[in-house]
Amino acid sequence: MAKQDPVSEPDTTKTKVFVGGLAWETTSVTLERYFEQFGEIVEAVVIVNRFNGRSKGYGFVTYQDSAAAEKATGEPNPVIDGRRTNCVMAAQGAKKRHPNSRYYKPAFYVVYGQPPYGYPAEYGYQPVMCVPGNNYPPAMMYEPPPMAYPEEDGQAA
Repeated sequence: MAKQDPVSEPDTTKTKVFVGGLAWETTSVTLERYFEQFGEIVEAVVIVNRFNGRSKGYGFVTYQDSAAAEKATGEPNPVIDGRRTNCVMAAQGAKKRHPNSRYYKPAFYVVYGQPPYGYPAEYGYQPVMCVPGNNYPPAMMYEPPPMAYPEEDGQAA
């Protein structure tokens, strides 16, 4: 029979609230003072930049029970330190990405074309044109143009 790890984190799926849009001056203490009106708080933390200690503008409040967390998210835009914030259950999290989102999807792709009028092709001039992209990474869209190299006997291509 497997023993449960005593150090493991408790399930906070229904008790942890995300608070976004915080003022830069808002501290964990301020956050706790505001949200304690909804129920007993286990932890209230404002996320800060680890290099300069400045607030990143969001934080988390973990309640003892799920009813308090639901009450806290009942008012979706509370005003904390004079700034309107947003509160949602942290378990909702960021939206899931599309399975193919790992591909690079720039707004425009560079397409190589013919040299402009007046420039001979043997100069290797490759003008570019930006065209709207699609959902394929650049490597799957086109093959690179052939490069013109001089022949081995010293004559131009």
